[in-house]
Amino acid sequence: MSQSLYIAFYMLVSASVIGIYTDIRSRTISNRYCLLILMLACFCSCFDGGAVLAILRVFGILFIGVILFSLSIIGAGDVKLLAAYSVGISTEYWWLTLYLILILGAVLACIYVVYGVLANKMSEVRRRGLPYGVPITLSCLFGIWLSIY
Repeated sequence: MSQSLYIAFYMLVSASVIGIYTDIRSRTISNRYCLLILMLACFCSCFDGGAVLAILRVFGILFIGVILFSLSIIGAGDVKLLAAYSVGISTEYWWLTLYLILILGAVLACIYVVYGVLANKMSEVRRRGLPYGVPITLSCLFGIWLSIY
């Protein structure tokens, strides 16, 4: 593995830490941030099925994401973030990454429910929503790491 691939992955991790912080703090994921993640993920990618498969995956995520966003199930920033990271994840590890997102998201939801009940702030927790970019980012970084190593 080349040194430039290591550098790109660590830049991706560094940018991801900043993204996690902003998602927790403000519950927003900017378009510029998603574009940065997309560029870094493209550089880290291992297209095992070719670029066409990665592009189809991105469009599939965006299509399904628009439907879920219109039903108020997931935020638009989360959809864009998943689409950006997906470019760097090998097809071999794609389903594992999705399962990990679901598991970490469930853990996050349980933590927020327990916090809301114990702190008597359940209405605030519901109003602000979950920073779902955190499980997306952690899972996708793991998927990319598996894909390049």
